[in-house]
Amino acid sequence: MANSLVEREFYHRNFLCLSGDIVASSNELPVLPDTSLKKARSSDYLFIVASYDFRTHDTSECSRLLRESAAKYKFMVGLDTGPWLMASAGLLDGHGATLHWGTLDSFSERFLNVDTVRHRVVNDINKITCAGAMSGFDLTRSMIEEHLETSVALDVDSMLLRDYTLAL
Repeated sequence: MANSLVEREFYHRNFLCLSGDIVASSNELPVLPDTSLKKARSSDYLFIVASYDFRTHDTSECSRLLRESAAKYKFMVGLDTGPWLMASAGLLDGHGATLHWGTLDSFSERFLNVDTVRHRVVNDINKITCAGAMSGFDLTRSMIEEHLETSVALDVDSMLLRDYTLAL
């Protein structure tokens, strides 16, 4: 949406997965990745999404690939339960972090070297974590405002019928 508003490709995305094979989203839709995490080129951001089955992805191979990827990306962003995989790889040691609040307590008990907080978004140097779907939107909206300008972020709000003036 931001790209169409600025009439150029400012944001470019690639879908990556551990193996490079087709994966299923949490609602069983197949997702065709562009490549595997290991073969991906360096970039500004790596968004890590694990969803409901995050514990099945918490493997030594996943941790190794995430640690290797840390050198290729300026920022690593854990969405929803993605921070669990980041923490398991040691990438959040000494950092503040959040994740989906349904797993926040078990996360804080397991990863004692992470400063776990109950916030929607935590931005700690080059590690960014957020608590779920709507906080992910808040994060990307703030990124649009930071990377482009406030007017573009407000236009995105308008296109998505998002009204910040409504009381929650």
